[in-house]
Amino acid sequence: MKPYLLAALLVAPCCQAFQASCPDSTEQALEDWTRWQGEQPPADELTPVVAVSRIELYSGHPAAGGTPIADDHAEAIGVAPLQWSLGTDSAQAPLHMVCSYHASAIRQVRALPAGLHSCEASNEFEDAHLQLDCH
Repeated sequence: MKPYLLAALLVAPCCQAFQASCPDSTEQALEDWTRWQGEQPPADELTPVVAVSRIELYSGHPAAGGTPIADDHAEAIGVAPLQWSLGTDSAQAPLHMVCSYHASAIRQVRALPAGLHSCEASNEFEDAHLQLDCH
C-alpha cells in the first residue's frame, strides 16, 4: 500500500459525529434551522428561567408528517440524559432534531446528517441551552 494512502486512512475519521445546541428562543433564526408550529403545550404555572424545554428526534420532518422517535428509556421515569440508538437502515427517512419551548407551539427544527448510529441529549440548564451529541 502506498504510504500516502495509508496516512490518509489513518487520519480519516472512523465515524460521523454531529453536535448542536437548541436556539435560545423560538424567535432566534439560525442557519440550518426552520420553524414549525407543533401542538400547543399545557400552560405552565411558573415562568421558566430557560425558554427551551426539550429535544426530540423525528424520522422525517415533522411538518411533512415525520414521526417522533422514542428514546431508549422512554418507558423509564426520571432517566437522563435522553439517548437514542439509531438503526442503520438506509431507507429510513432523514432524521430531524426538534427543540421545544415552554408555553409555545413553535418548534425549531434541524436536519441531521445521514449515517448517525446514536444520539444523546444533555440538559444543560445552567448554560441555558440543550445540546444534542450524535455519533
